[in-house]
This record gives sequence, structure tokens and C-alpha cells, in this order.
Amino acid sequence: MYQEGRFKRFNAYRGVCFAHPEAGEKTELEKKGEDEMTMTEMKKYDDTPINKVKPIADRLPNLDEEDENLALSHQQLAWCHGFMDNHKDGQTFWMKSHGIHLQRVNETDARCIAIVDHPLCYEALAILWRSFERSGIVLQVDPYTVTIPPEPRKEQVVEEPGLEVA
Repeated sequence: MYQEGRFKRFNAYRGVCFAHPEAGEKTELEKKGEDEMTMTEMKKYDDTPINKVKPIADRLPNLDEEDENLALSHQQLAWCHGFMDNHKDGQTFWMKSHGIHLQRVNETDARCIAIVDHPLCYEALAILWRSFERSGIVLQVDPYTVTIPPEPRKEQVVEEPGLEVA
């Protein structure tokens, strides 16, 4: 609920608050500093790490003959069309067994919004990509796909059979 006086009005044209117009003005010291700062000095103070991550499309393996046949099978192509028919724009589908999260964008485009960072998941995405492509549907990957780190497997304790005491 809006309460009068609770929020300050903002001047979108000047980028400052009406209550404090001087906040947007620069002091003489700030103006002088802008002129003297060089790119080299800026880089010296900028310690932001740059993550150079390989794009998802570059991580997809080439399909062998068996995977290519699977991707182009009638069942797989029907699944792609079924995905597009059964989802509305913006709806998502988590393929847990493949580690892939898909989203329908519109009638002709789908998007991979997340993938588990594991070779088998990338192989499954490569098969899906080929299937969607053959179905006439664009599967968008980069820059939309977020990589999910794989969860470590839980170690199962196996009990060996022993003597039963009665």
C-alpha cells in the first residue's frame, strides 16, 4: 500500500532525487580525478576476476553413428514436437535423468536453461540439439544455459552376509 511521504520522488531525467539535487553534482575533486585517471591506472585497481568459461555449445561432443540414429529416430522427433505442443511459452521441464532443464520460448524456439556439468549430460544435450534441429525447432543454448555442478555420489555401505546368531 502506498503511503504519502514514505517514498521520495525520483527525477529520471537528471538521475537524482528531488529532495537532494546536489547528490548528482560532482565536486571539483571528482571532476579533476576523471581527467587524470588513465586506463593503466584503472586496470591496476580493478581486481575483478574474469572467468573465461568455455561456451556450452563448444562442450557438446560430436555424435557417433548410434547417437545420430537415436537423435533422428521417429520417437525422438515426436518427443520434440510433443514438448513444444504440451508446454506454453515460458514453461519449463526438468529432465532429471539427463540433467537438463528445458524451456519453451515460443512456437519455433526452445532453450536449455540449465545443465549438470557432466559428460553424459552434454551428450544428451547434443542428441536433443540434433533432434530439435531436425524437427525444425531452434534449441538455444548460449548465453542462456547455467551450468550446475554435479552432486557427489553418496557412498553406500554394503553389508556382507555373515553368520546369523539364533
